[in-house]
Amino acid sequence: MAFKNVKIVKGAGGFGGPLVIQPTEKKNKVLCVTGQTISPVAKKIAEMTGCELVDGFNTTIPDEEVAVAVEIHSTDEVVTAEDEMKAAEAAAGEAPKAEPQAENQNFIMKLGTNIGHVVNTFFAAGRQSVDAVIRNILPFMAFTATILGIITATGLATSSLIPSLP
Repeated sequence: MAFKNVKIVKGAGGFGGPLVIQPTEKKNKVLCVTGQTISPVAKKIAEMTGCELVDGFNTTIPDEEVAVAVEIHSTDEVVTAEDEMKAAEAAAGEAPKAEPQAENQNFIMKLGTNIGHVVNTFFAAGRQSVDAVIRNILPFMAFTATILGIITATGLATSSLIPSLP
């Protein structure tokens, strides 16, 4: 199947750099995660690239197959993005060739991903530790303090009912 590279640039209210979508034989799916309906922008991107459109809420696919993921929350954004894509398509006529990725970017991406995994692991461990303290240790400390308060307030600690140790 013939795939086309597509360059998406920000519109009037947009932000970010240009996004160049480079579908391949392995990365040949447009993943739409917008909710109950397929976004018109995702449909247009799939049409322009020649990729298969997948509904991310009803189907799961491996990350290695995703050329681009589309997530849009507002109908106004969809209309604006669709109009801008039509204008860009009419003006460009042909999708641009993507610049080749440098090996440095792959190293930086791997490094960033690995650092993200480490930070995520520490964050999850911290969250579990705080959860354990709140669920187990604090109630036990409150119980112990209550018992000690009762013993001290009633005078049971100084009573002759408790034999003293030699």
